[in-house]
Amino acid sequence: MKNKHVFGIIVLVAVIGLAIVACGGGGKLSGTFKLDGQEAVRTFTGNKFTFQVGEYKVEGTFTTSGDVLTLTASDGDVTEFNFTLSGKTLNLKNVGYTQGTGQDWIKQ
Repeated sequence: MKNKHVFGIIVLVAVIGLAIVACGGGGKLSGTFKLDGQEAVRTFTGNKFTFQVGEYKVEGTFTTSGDVLTLTASDGDVTEFNFTLSGKTLNLKNVGYTQGTGQDWIKQ
């Protein structure tokens, strides 16, 4: 009987893990964020993102792993950011950049 419970727990953990992977791991980010004082807007829904400045628009998918946000545009272009999410503020800094504090995007 004990083995059935252990097996059931293992199966449950595996199913939850697969669900997170299938969703792209983007669950940490959700909503619309605007760059303060700019027209630039980023929207995250499920595992999809949109980045728009005026008429310019990029769509694609995103994943998060630790503090790294990976954006894959529909044309295949990949961009990585280190990110922090604190309250309504999303801070993005390009991976590999050693100077600057990044940009603060405010949730709308």
